[in-house]
Amino acid sequence: MNKSQIENIAPKIGDSFFVYEKESLINAYNNLRSSLGNNGEVAFSIKSNYFSEVINDLKNQNSWFEVSSESEYEYVNSLGVEMNKVVVNAPVSTPQFFIKCLNNSSIFNIQNVRQWRDCKGIAAIAPNKEIQIGLRLNLGYNSRFGLSEESYNQILIELGELKNVAICSLHVHVCEGERSVKSFEEKFNKLIKLSENKSLANLQTLNIGGGFYSPMPDYLKDQFKDYIPDLEEYLSLLKKLSSKSEYKLIIEPGGLLVSNSMKFYTKVLSVDLLKMNSFIQVDGSIYDIQPTKSPKQLPYNVLSNSSAKIEAKVVGFTCMEDDVLIESFSEPCEEGDWIEFTNVGAYAQTLRPAFISSWKPIISIDENDFTLHRPKADNLNLFSQWL
Repeated sequence: MNKSQIENIAPKIGDSFFVYEKESLINAYNNLRSSLGNNGEVAFSIKSNYFSEVINDLKNQNSWFEVSSESEYEYVNSLGVEMNKVVVNAPVSTPQFFIKCLNNSSIFNIQNVRQWRDCKGIAAIAPNKEIQIGLRLNLGYNSRFGLSEESYNQILIELGELKNVAICSLHVHVCEGERSVKSFEEKFNKLIKLSENKSLANLQTLNIGGGFYSPMPDYLKDQFKDYIPDLEEYLSLLKKLSSKSEYKLIIEPGGLLVSNSMKFYTKVLSVDLLKMNSFIQVDGSIYDIQPTKSPKQLPYNVLSNSSAKIEAKVVGFTCMEDDVLIESFSEPCEEGDWIEFTNVGAYAQTLRPAFISSWKPIISIDENDFTLHRPKADNLNLFSQWL
C-alpha cells in the first residue's frame, strides 16, 4: 500500500494495523501440497498464527492442522475443522483429552512416559476399543521433546501385550539447528529405518514435523549464520521423500506458510533529534512484530514524502528500553509518515503479550476498499481477566 491509501484507512481503525494477504498464504500452501503429490499432507501448525481467517482459508484448501494443547484443539474444532485431519503434539495432556482425540480419530502423538501410561490405562478399561496412536520420538537430537530410544523400545515390548493398541504414525519435530534440507532428509531416513519393525504393522504415516525456514529477502537471510534454503530446495526434497515411502508423509509447517501472509503498518508519532540519541516514536511495538525480541532486523519500508534523512532508533510505545523496532534507522522520515514491516505473519498473533496496550487490528485489502477482521481490543477486553 502507498501512504495515501493508508491515510484513508487509518482514521477508521487506528495508527497501527496488520494487513492479511490471503493469496500469499494459499500460494505457499499449494506449493507444499503439490510437492507431496498423493502421498502426503500439510498440517498447519496453528501456534504460529491463531487468526481465524488463516485457519478457515486453509481449511477450505483441505489442509490438515497441528495443535499443541487441548485449548488449540477446541479452537480448531469450533472453526469447523475436520478433527480426523488434526495432529496433536501436546506435551501436557489429560486422559480425558486423549480419549476425546481417539473418539474424533485425530492423531495423538504420545511423547512422554506419562502419556503412554495413560494410554495403557485406557486400553485396560476399554479392551474392545481400538486405540490408534502416534509416537513422537527424540531420535537422539538435542531436544526436550519426544520419547527417548529407551522409552520407545520399552513401548514396543509392552505393545505386544496390548491387543487393542496400534501405532499408526511415527513423528519427529526438532527445530533449533535442524532446519536444513539435509536435516529433514536425515529425520525421514531415521523414521524409515524404525518403520521396519514388525510391531508397526498398522503404521500409516511418517511425520517429519516443521521448522522450515520461510522465504525471506537477502537482507534477512544475511543476518543468519546458517545457510537458508530456497523454497524450491525444500519442495524438491518433499517431492523426493513422499515418493520414496509406502507411508504417507506429513509435514507441520508454521512460519513457512504464514510469515509472508501479513504486513504491519505503524504511524510515526514523533521525531526527537537529540545530541546523544535520536528517536522515532511509532504507535506499534517490538511485541507486534517480534514478540521473541529476536536480534534480527525485519525488512521494512518507509512510506514518506520527505527528503530529509534521519539517523535514529525507531522505538515502540511501551516503557521497556529494548522496545526497539529498528536499531539503526537512516532514511528520509518525518512525523505522520508510516513504516511497513514484512515477514510478520508468524507468531506476532500468538506470542504478543497483553502488555500496556491491546492487540492491533487485522484487515485485508479488496481493490480500493478494506475489510476489518479484528478491531483493536478496547480496554475492557484487555483487562477483563482482572475484573
